[in-house]
Amino acid sequence: MNKEPFNIIEIDDLTSVVHYNIIDFNTYDVAYVLFISFLFVLLLLILTKSKLKYISYKIWFFAIGILFIRLLFPGALFVSVPIISLGRISAQLIDFFNLTFFLHISLKTFFLFIWGLGIIVFLTRYTKNILKIYHITRNCFTVKDELLLELKKKLALDFPTKLIISDAISSPSEVGYFTQYIFINKKYFNDTDLKYIYCHELFHHKYMTQWIKLIIDLLEIFFWWNPLFYILKKVNSEFIEYFVDNKIAKNFPGFSKKEYLSTLEKAYTNVKSSNHNVEQYLNSIIHKDDKLILLRFKRMTHNTYKNNIYNIIIIFIMTLYLFISCRYTVTPTWNDNYIQEDEAISADAYITQENGEYILHNNGEDFKNWDISLTPDIPIKKVE
Repeated sequence: MNKEPFNIIEIDDLTSVVHYNIIDFNTYDVAYVLFISFLFVLLLLILTKSKLKYISYKIWFFAIGILFIRLLFPGALFVSVPIISLGRISAQLIDFFNLTFFLHISLKTFFLFIWGLGIIVFLTRYTKNILKIYHITRNCFTVKDELLLELKKKLALDFPTKLIISDAISSPSEVGYFTQYIFINKKYFNDTDLKYIYCHELFHHKYMTQWIKLIIDLLEIFFWWNPLFYILKKVNSEFIEYFVDNKIAKNFPGFSKKEYLSTLEKAYTNVKSSNHNVEQYLNSIIHKDDKLILLRFKRMTHNTYKNNIYNIIIIFIMTLYLFISCRYTVTPTWNDNYIQEDEAISADAYITQENGEYILHNNGEDFKNWDISLTPDIPIKKVE
């Protein structure tokens, strides 16, 4: 109990609770941010369903980046104020998650253990794939292709690109965050096909699509139990391929829709008839998903146009998400040593407001993070 002398002043303002730390990571704050973030992902998926061709790549990239940063720091910020008091349900939740079973392990500890174990498993698998990619890029010979160098010059692309030709590759693919590696089996394609393939892979690197894929991969790893992130990954792959297809149609010198679709068809046929699995570790131009390739063909054969209303809606939802998740939070009812329902509250009990939280002083004990809605008759006083 606080032994320092203080003066007590009655106050009437019950809404002046703020977080004085830059960021707080208590269970309630984190759970609130996770809930709002999952809701944001759901709204994003609903909005972009069959509307991807109208969405700006920059806005999409920014929305995913904002989501990632907020989930990276899911606590309540210093500007946050409580809008929801959990009431007595908080005590019931605490009781439930503190239930113990074998070896006195609580449900909360068990769930956190399963969550962490899943992260380790998925992260290990992802790391193994990265190491396999590293092994492939370090143990394959890179070659120079005048066609590739000429195309990079025409498109004014100056980032480093290395070409790997292998019979083990059924579908053209690319990897690399700083240095790009393009994988291809030339025997399937003529020079016209190669121009479109090289342009497609170069545009992937130019517009940093590998970085947005990395962000979503990390979200999928850390929230492996949430199906929304698996759907988001699939939607993102579809969006990126459509975006690159559209960029080629606008920027490729002498673009022919018929020739480009013919190139995609050849790559798709090779993938379906091949038993190689190297592409599972790479960013392939073609996926074995029949619906995705048919959707790409459909979009390439139809004229597209911009519709800014969808971009405006995404910006609005993104702004709302940031405001709600950063400005507001929920307030817990009790800490771990909360008062039981049958425990008496003395007549001289009072509540103080210190460092942005309410503390109940009762029978010589201090109960932090107190929910004032439970004891509306107890005076609230301020420590000076």
